[in-house]
This record gives sequence, structure tokens and C-alpha cells, in this order.
Amino acid sequence: EVRRGQVVGIAGVAGNGQRELQEAIAGLRTVTGGSVRLLDRDITAARPRRRSQAGLAYVPEDRLGTGLASGLTIEENLVLKSYRERPHSRLGMLSSSAIAATARELVEDFDVRGARRGMAVSLMSGGNLQRAILARELTRPHDVLLAASPTRGLDVAATAAVRGHIRAETEAGRGV
Repeated sequence: EVRRGQVVGIAGVAGNGQRELQEAIAGLRTVTGGSVRLLDRDITAARPRRRSQAGLAYVPEDRLGTGLASGLTIEENLVLKSYRERPHSRLGMLSSSAIAATARELVEDFDVRGARRGMAVSLMSGGNLQRAILARELTRPHDVLLAASPTRGLDVAATAAVRGHIRAETEAGRGV
């Protein structure tokens, strides 16, 4: 159980089920026992998109494999969960200007360094990949942030930025 404004950590030797647990919570792995609840709603059978809509923000351990689509641009990745919504889409048509504007704003707000329009995320550093994932996840409506090893492999500046975002989540009354 994670309460509002609380950070809960799972510790242990790598390979002892932490990844499987976070994937089950995120909806990437079938739950074979027990349940996953978010704000008293059972989301055990919900797909990842439905869990996101229910209020779960997810920062996975694998930044390029699960967190971002390596074949897409920074703009496309930043709106990956909102491209169906206004202002990014209207009557099924994407608005490249709205997508570019959102991406510029998120890149600036989350200090995603070196990101240029049309840039493939596969060319970005680990810290900037993490900032991009946080930008996408934390700007969507959510109540809980599920973050798996969010500072692993990051430099001091990127680690401080990630910790600052997590602190802001708890101060806003969200569970982490």
C-alpha cells in the first residue's frame, strides 16, 4: 500500500522479483495471484493504457526498451500517451505544430539537454532519457508514480533532478 505523499521502496538483490513486481503493477505482466488496486479501484486486469488513464505514472527501469520508443523522435515520445487528445489531435488528424509546441515546453521545463526537433531518442544520454520519461509521465494527470530504479546509472546532476521531481510528487500529495 502506498499512501498520498508517501514514498515506498522495494529493496533486494537484483533478480529476486523486483522487476516482475513493477511490471505487474504497470500492467506489463499478468498478475497470477493477488490484485493491483489504485484509489480503491481494482486495476488488476487493466492494460497499461487504462492504468495510465486511471492515474498511474510509470518510469520503468529500461529507459529505451520500455520507457521510450527508440525508433521515434523526442517529440513523438513526449506525446506518446496524449497524441489522441486535443490539442495534439482533432478528428483523428495529428497536429504537428501542437506536438512540437508541447515537446518544446517539456524539453525546457524538464531540462532535457541537447534535444533537437526531430531527434531520435536513441541518440540521447541516459540522464536525458530519464528526464524525457519524467516529462511525459509527470505532466499527465496521475495519483501514483511507479518509478523503477529512477537514478540508476545517472550522473550527479541528473540524479539530483530526478530526486527533485520525486520530492515534488510527494509534496503534491502523490504516492511514489
